[in-house]
Amino acid sequence: LFHSQASFQPMSKSTQNSEHLEFNRGVEALREHLDSIPFVHFDVQTDLKEVFVDSLSYPGFSPSVSSRSVWHGLLRLRLPLGEILAALVWKNNGEIGTVRLAAQELQLWRNQWIHGHTSPAPRSFSAFALPYGIVLAPYISPRASQLCRELGVGYCDLAGNCFLSFGQVYILRENWPNPAKRSASTSLWATKSQRVLRVLLENPARFWKTQDLAEAAGVSLGQVSGVRVRLSDREWVQSRETGFRVSEPLALLQEWAREQKRKQPPVSTFYSLDKVGELERRLAIWGGRRGQKIALTEYSGAARIAPYARYSQVSAWVEGEIEQLKRDLDLRVASSGANVRLLLANDEGVFHGAKSCDATLVASPVQLYLDLCALGSRGEDAARYLLENAIVPQWEKEKTP
Repeated sequence: LFHSQASFQPMSKSTQNSEHLEFNRGVEALREHLDSIPFVHFDVQTDLKEVFVDSLSYPGFSPSVSSRSVWHGLLRLRLPLGEILAALVWKNNGEIGTVRLAAQELQLWRNQWIHGHTSPAPRSFSAFALPYGIVLAPYISPRASQLCRELGVGYCDLAGNCFLSFGQVYILRENWPNPAKRSASTSLWATKSQRVLRVLLENPARFWKTQDLAEAAGVSLGQVSGVRVRLSDREWVQSRETGFRVSEPLALLQEWAREQKRKQPPVSTFYSLDKVGELERRLAIWGGRRGQKIALTEYSGAARIAPYARYSQVSAWVEGEIEQLKRDLDLRVASSGANVRLLLANDEGVFHGAKSCDATLVASPVQLYLDLCALGSRGEDAARYLLENAIVPQWEKEKTP
């Protein structure tokens, strides 16, 4: 319907069947909204061969039979003022980059239809009846939702969140819980993917070759490629011959922080008789002697880089088991009044970019930001201070022409 013969690549039969089922689920979600409007009557056509033949009755509409790279269909909407033809496009990904392409395809089809229309138009066919486009996807991101509204394109996800605006119809339904939202972003926030993000955000100005980035992050080439695709879906990648980099580091960091709040690491809390400074020193010495990584984080770490407020609790990432650490430093389990928080590292990536400060290892500014945001409102204030006084200035310093 929207692609040229040269760009068409047929899918396997199993992939077609899977996407057809998903498309039908999207159509059912859309149908529920249309069924609730008493003055709207409609027919849904999802068999492409039937659609191509039937739609020839609409002047100027001549879709390409070769386009089978996505499942789609047509709606013939009958309203009191006339008929409207609506094209449906299914996308497996509802991020802004993918949805923008779908919206542009729908706009192109609409413009071709308009310019191919006979002139003057028949009386029964007024401007009211110009065609409409609707994007269907498992989940539509907030940025993609806003884009559709700006471009005058409708959308509907599998949870029923939608925007429809045609003729006498206007529906906007938002913020309905959608399980597909979690699965849609899983690969970007997976443990190995986060390793890649840490390297990219360490110096957002640098362009990376896939091989170099994989080695720096300690992941496979495929993992790097997957992260790049997910970032591209969000339109957060800038590419050139020398490689690629994150084009919107701040947006990436802030979304990562929101995701991190929902997925807290294992934490053990204790009480110590030592004062804050003394305990931090003892942690550093213990880790150095045993070859076990310990990096200060949250307020303990931020105090070394961008001090924001006084703190009375020591926080640190710890690699490996902590039983011996508890015994050697006389840390007592505390159900309340704890002054020690040990974050148990499930991946060495949390130590990427950690640097020694006053003989104490401190987590990277990016990791500190993520950890502070996870603490709630007061932590978010400290994270914002860290961002403005340490992270962004460092990014600006490293920018290249």
